[in-house]
Amino acid sequence: MLHHQYPAIENDKVFENFIKDLFNSIDKTTLYTDAQLFGVKGQTQKGIDIICYHTNTVIQCKCKDISKNDTDIRKKLFTDIKKDFELAKNLKFTYKRLIFTSTFRDDAQIQEYVIQLQQDNNTTFTIEYWGWQTICSYLEEDVNLKAKYFPQFPQSITKQAMPLSNIDNKILIRADYYKMMEEMIDLERISLGDYLEDKYNTHIHKNPHFVMILYKDVETVLEGVYNENECDLMIENGDLVIEYGGIKLTGNPCNLVYAQNYLWHKITEDIINKNSGIEFIDKIERFENQYLKPNYNTKEYNDKLLLLKNKIIESK
Repeated sequence: MLHHQYPAIENDKVFENFIKDLFNSIDKTTLYTDAQLFGVKGQTQKGIDIICYHTNTVIQCKCKDISKNDTDIRKKLFTDIKKDFELAKNLKFTYKRLIFTSTFRDDAQIQEYVIQLQQDNNTTFTIEYWGWQTICSYLEEDVNLKAKYFPQFPQSITKQAMPLSNIDNKILIRADYYKMMEEMIDLERISLGDYLEDKYNTHIHKNPHFVMILYKDVETVLEGVYNENECDLMIENGDLVIEYGGIKLTGNPCNLVYAQNYLWHKITEDIINKNSGIEFIDKIERFENQYLKPNYNTKEYNDKLLLLKNKIIESK
């Protein structure tokens, strides 16, 4: 039973951001993201709004005007779901769940419709419908999410999205960032995503610039290591190649290249969420010119970064 009757979100983009945050909270990750933001060109024309390679999940968001007649809303949802299903089933990467989320209520007829759609098409993935009641039941598990989107409601009932015991209150020093890069280089590629997620969730609360600092160090180490034709997105038959839950790159890049892409995604996602189009471009330029280009490292730390660069070059 819900503690509050949460009003349905009326803005399409706000609802999409809310669903993205909700699924990140549910699965204890930060890898659910906008399909286009992740660089999957044209995927919003292929029946999906949100994608997570880590959990093999794609999501479509349906923000509806719930003041309309239930029959009319349901009829429109049937049409939308069918249309988006036909588009999504032609995606060129493998996924396990196709989820339709809506501000319309939980509805038995729609649940039956998506089940029948799955059975009739013998899909290799499940098809789910999450109505507003289901969505809100998960919302109440996360006090931070509730405060962000519904600050008008008391926050004392819900529990923390992440137990404080999981958060490292340590302020990181440069040696910590260097150690992380060493560890990433030696990891098996398949474990890199989980490693980065763990470090992000552990340190971001006490170190708000964690991503930017680590990104700058990684970029410094990688500068000049690879040629221009190396480490591009791998494309086969016109589609991106997926490996270990992420996009595979050409050549034989070290783990720091994949880590660099992960960190850049985090940086741009944060800027996009806080700024409009023109402001986004300005923020990116300021980040590159005012933060990435200046070198404030000590000579000793620059020498250590050079050692790491040489180690990567020797292993190529």
